[in-house]
Amino acid sequence: MDYKLNLPVGRPPEKAQEQSLALFRIVTRPSSEAYMLKDADFLSHRELEPENKQGKACKAHAVSLFDSLEGAQTMAVQAMSAKRNLGNYIVRLHVYPNAGKCILSNADSGHFSVWLYRDYLNHIEL
Repeated sequence: MDYKLNLPVGRPPEKAQEQSLALFRIVTRPSSEAYMLKDADFLSHRELEPENKQGKACKAHAVSLFDSLEGAQTMAVQAMSAKRNLGNYIVRLHVYPNAGKCILSNADSGHFSVWLYRDYLNHIEL
């Protein structure tokens, strides 16, 4: 499968796997029954801050999702404290295996890094 972004050589990590997971994502728009997921809901740090030196790191090419609402809320508050607005809304998603490769990056926060495939929107739903 082709990835959404050009990844550094040897990435994502070999431990990353395609999985079927219910996860939470911080987004900039409210969800509703008519809500349609868009590319703007899944921008990585690399896409948001291309000039940032850390943006070249492998993890910066992944999007962040969380295994609990509380984990996503905690990250949103931490980001706001650091004057970074990741979004004001949190949506619950189901990520299917053909969306990309996932790895649990931080068990304490429930943070998952997900390296998305090019056609990922066909494999994620609310």
